[in-house]
Amino acid sequence: PPLLAAVAGLAVALLGAFAASRRAGRVRPAEALADAVVDGRVMTVGRWVWSLLYLLAAGGYMISSMNAPAYQLRAPGMRGPDSKATWSLEMGTMVIIGLAMFAPLLVPPLVRALALPLPMLNGAAGLLAGRNALASARRTISTATPVFLVVALTGSVVGAGLAFADARDTEARSMAAAPYVASPSTGPALAPETLRALHAKPGLLAATTASAMVTGLGVGPLSSDENAANAPIPYRALVVNGDPASAWRLHVTSGSLPQFTGAAVAVSSELARAYGWRVGDRLNTRLPDGTPAALRLVATVRPSFGLPEVLLPGSALRRPVPASRAYLAERPAAPLPGVLVSAAGDRHDPDAATAAHFQRLTILAILAPALLYALIAVVNTMVMSTRDRVRDISALTAVGATRRQVSRAVAAETTLTVLTAALLALAVTALTQMAVVRTINTSILTGSARVPYTLPWTALALSALVCLALAVLSALTSLRPVLRSTFPPPSRTRA
Repeated sequence: PPLLAAVAGLAVALLGAFAASRRAGRVRPAEALADAVVDGRVMTVGRWVWSLLYLLAAGGYMISSMNAPAYQLRAPGMRGPDSKATWSLEMGTMVIIGLAMFAPLLVPPLVRALALPLPMLNGAAGLLAGRNALASARRTISTATPVFLVVALTGSVVGAGLAFADARDTEARSMAAAPYVASPSTGPALAPETLRALHAKPGLLAATTASAMVTGLGVGPLSSDENAANAPIPYRALVVNGDPASAWRLHVTSGSLPQFTGAAVAVSSELARAYGWRVGDRLNTRLPDGTPAALRLVATVRPSFGLPEVLLPGSALRRPVPASRAYLAERPAAPLPGVLVSAAGDRHDPDAATAAHFQRLTILAILAPALLYALIAVVNTMVMSTRDRVRDISALTAVGATRRQVSRAVAAETTLTVLTAALLALAVTALTQMAVVRTINTSILTGSARVPYTLPWTALALSALVCLALAVLSALTSLRPVLRSTFPPPSRTRA
């Protein structure tokens, strides 16, 4: 990936330089001597073509990824709710890039609308700021684009992360059939005397579970070679002692859970679709202790955050696996030593916490470099755009504008540009968040469980304020040498 990124960056830079030089080569000598006061057409034919091609390619990719064929589901990253989180990040990035390509169409009307109250708020400086932003459309667009990228990326990525974190909690509460869960306070497994105490009271213990690994799951013979019938990688399985329906409200897509006993297995519907498994098939596998076994597929269930893709009954194992969780029908009357009993919906799941931790690290790894380079671009474009205002500042001084009035006009124009970009980013975040929430509620959660539609207002506000502070500070800082050359200090006479 670093090599591909370096090659892609170099290719983009060369293409940009080629496009700029080609455009400059079309300018005739007489036109080069003239100085345009108002930018002409910004949305060129080439930009229209590339933007529309990008929209078609991005739309086709997103549709195909949401309706992935069976062979693509063999990649673990394409299955389960976590694949929807990856899809949401890709979707948000593609929408942001697509809207940035159409910035010449979207920015000027929004600037014109936002510039209407400026004369009333800031007098002549506000009027000049609005007119300059509209007249210098290319400068306004180039300044607004990095701000838009910062705010839109922050809003989309943080919003999707919060929505999926909320989906994990909502699913855990809605799937819990047993009201209480017992887990060891120390160590990976419950003590045997604890399990005996739970079994001693009738109706208290609903089921126990333990994590395990199975390999070579498939309809073909067991071998070390990869083939189309066998899954070539090990799978994390959950060994269930008891009725799974007494612990979770599982959404069974085919088969039935009452047959989940003996040499049986239940898998997620996406895993079964990936390899063409059907209820009744015999799946050969190696159990956690390494012994081969032929298990009958009795049910397929809808994928969920909290459960692995493979469920095994405890009776299918020749050697029992120590239980790490016990699902209880009621809270024990007396506390059990070394056991933490909590409500099923409020239980702190270490696996879920680990998954959430890695999800935050992924978001940080994706977001931090992009935001850093975008913030550098904000400062860079503001410095270059301020240096381009030398002629405008000279014209203002010729009509009697003071140093303070010029600074206020530049600050007002910068604020107008940042506000325009922030509003466009808010619209993108609202659109992507709507798609994310709809995907969660229709593809992941079942029944009456729903994730509410909310926007990450704190992240949006903080990113917009940071961009505004950097933009205004860099604009005014780069304006100082221009003002010094335009407003020379008064000469001092010797006494």
